[in-house]
Amino acid sequence: MPSSPKNKRQDASGESEAYRRRKRPVRVRSWVFDWRNWPWQPIFFTLAFIGLGATSVYAVNRYLGDGPRFRLAERGLAVSGVERLDEAAIRGIFDVDLGMSLADIPVEERRNALLEIPWIADASVARLWPDRIWVHIRERQPVAFVRVPGKGGALHARLIDTEGVFLDPIKDVRFELPVLDGIPADLPAPSRKERIALYLRLMNALENEEPRYGSQVSQIDVSDPHNAKVTVAHNSDVVTLDLGDELFRHRFETYLKYIETWKRQFGAVGSIDLRYEDQVVVVPPGPREGGAQRN
Repeated sequence: MPSSPKNKRQDASGESEAYRRRKRPVRVRSWVFDWRNWPWQPIFFTLAFIGLGATSVYAVNRYLGDGPRFRLAERGLAVSGVERLDEAAIRGIFDVDLGMSLADIPVEERRNALLEIPWIADASVARLWPDRIWVHIRERQPVAFVRVPGKGGALHARLIDTEGVFLDPIKDVRFELPVLDGIPADLPAPSRKERIALYLRLMNALENEEPRYGSQVSQIDVSDPHNAKVTVAHNSDVVTLDLGDELFRHRFETYLKYIETWKRQFGAVGSIDLRYEDQVVVVPPGPREGGAQRN
């Protein structure tokens, strides 16, 4: 039976609709490591940059290591800051570096070697391109002599600095310093610093203004970190002053003002305790037990 025109239009419309309707696309997952998806251009330039940098560093190191203009000569070693030490001994630490390239000299190792010298408090070692090494040292500053037991128990003199470091005297170098007692060699470093601090405060008080009294002090005992005992000479007498840990200048001037009066009143004077506010204890020479006079 022949199709009617109406059916033909419906068939044509259905075919057209089926043709126009697009099926949902099927997702195709690409392999994440597919080399075709790699950013080859950035990778290439990155690798090229790294390679160029490594080559440049190698070339510079070879140039610095092999170039004769970068080698250390004896005249290229400059040393500053030396006051009492033998400069030749300091230069001797760098003897092994003569003729070497500056790039190969272990400056930090050389600095540590300098700090092994007891008289050196601090040191700097720097390269000055193309062919110089600069060395600057800061020597320790001794502030007093100390008497420490040696072999057989005999006392021998050493020096001590502001940090409580013991120093051996330097040959042919003279020091005009007081003798400091009360700091044995086995005393822990913190205790040494505490007693040195007492001594420094005392000397600063006696020396920081006119008239200066430091030269009148020959010996100081800091066995008690709260009482500085000062030995002075008055005419033919040797007198010990207990000055405590404060008001050093005031107490010392009290001694200077009244020493003649006390001698007339009490006779010979061996020690004077000036630590008290309202009185002074005057002790004759000899043992301090008994015989004390209060004024």
